[in-house]
Amino acid sequence: MKSLFIFTLSLISGPVGCVVTGYTGGSIVIISDIKWGSGFSTYICKVGSISCTDIIRTDTTENFVQEGRFKLYKNNNRFLRVLIRRLKPQDTGVYRIGVEDQTPIDVKLTVFNDSCCDGPKTVNVFPGQNISITSNYPVIYNRYYKYIMKLEKSRVSNAILNTYDIPQNNRFSISDDRSAKVLSMNISNVREADDGVYLCGIYGRSSIHSIQHYFFFIEIHLHVKEPSSANIIIIISVCVIVALLLICGFALMVYKLRHMRTQGPQLSAKDNDQIPPVPRIYEEINQTKHISATDTELYMNMSPNREIISTVERPQEQNLTYTSVSFQMNPDDSAITFSKEESEYATVQRTSKL
Repeated sequence: MKSLFIFTLSLISGPVGCVVTGYTGGSIVIISDIKWGSGFSTYICKVGSISCTDIIRTDTTENFVQEGRFKLYKNNNRFLRVLIRRLKPQDTGVYRIGVEDQTPIDVKLTVFNDSCCDGPKTVNVFPGQNISITSNYPVIYNRYYKYIMKLEKSRVSNAILNTYDIPQNNRFSISDDRSAKVLSMNISNVREADDGVYLCGIYGRSSIHSIQHYFFFIEIHLHVKEPSSANIIIIISVCVIVALLLICGFALMVYKLRHMRTQGPQLSAKDNDQIPPVPRIYEEINQTKHISATDTELYMNMSPNREIISTVERPQEQNLTYTSVSFQMNPDDSAITFSKEESEYATVQRTSKL
């Protein structure tokens, strides 16, 4: 008879305690005014067209029970709370929460898609670091107060930060850029105790049955680890390589500067150098033709009984060859007459033979 009564009570639709809106990848916490009793089953089920399908039903005396993404737990005052993580569109529906000896509460959940809520974010840090973790939130929550809570094994802790009255808590701080719709959580001097899952979201309250809820638009998985020996070796290697590159770059710069300084005076000295004199070239040309004194006049620079030498001291253009010509007189030809004066010119008459 008692079992039939309990079964009938569980099928009775309780009052709709609240309407909760969530987004894909986010989480919700439903806070009821139902006491977690002993000796009675505590449950959450999803209401269908015919029956309510159990998700969790337990008689445990523990402080929490978890099944997949769903968790039932009680706070310090033994009030029942429900956590649903990593929401999916198929989670949309009506959920019944209760304890067998008390009137259950129905909660309507609607899950939407939003590009800002893309699932958990993982952050890896070393102890002693200062970090800033940012996350976007839906535009409809622009003017809501934001809360950050830490997920513990048995429950979700009370808010460690919020934009209402706890913007800073020791090494933790929170800031909300409403124009950009970005929430930031800052942690200075990170410690290993800070390792864990943090939930960022907003707070809501229903006037019926004093149902409260939090919607969390992102999960932050913070992993704090001491650097391993392999990581230390990698960090040292990278530092050494960077130092060597800087040294090589500095040495190359110094070398180029010195090279430019030494090359400058050499170039100026080369510009001032004079063109060296071209060696004199002496060439004898034997005249094989008979020259008549009446045909052609020839002017030349001569000295008695020696070769005639024409000399150019400095050429005006490069790659020119200057030749000194010496004409040997034909003993049989007496037609050449020289002036008695010490003149630089002589007249030669040349008769061409046909």
